Amino acid sequence: ELGMQPGNAAVDAVRVLKLPFYPRWILCDLQFAAGADARKGEAILCLYGPDGCTPIDGRSERVRGHNDRHGVSLETEERRTAYLEFFCTAVFGEEGP
Repeated sequence: ELGMQPGNAAVDAVRVLKLPFYPRWILCDLQFAAGADARKGEAILCLYGPDGCTPIDGRSERVRGHNDRHGVSLETEERRTAYLEFFCTAVFGEEGP
């Protein structure tokens, strides 16, 4: 679902962030090697958790679908604030981020 075939790109670096509003899920930022055939230095974001991966590509449908399938925990002010920051970063309008 990330638009890649196995073996056609080399991951150069991975950053992960634990998200308080998605228990047991982490946000992954994958940076592909500059010489990789498929991505040529691009980075992608995805949510990785117990049953797979949800690509984060700027479309609200991805985030909303993830929420529908896996839930979102917004019980505290800290979680609501963190979710708002995540959503505003992860979802783009027609003119970009």
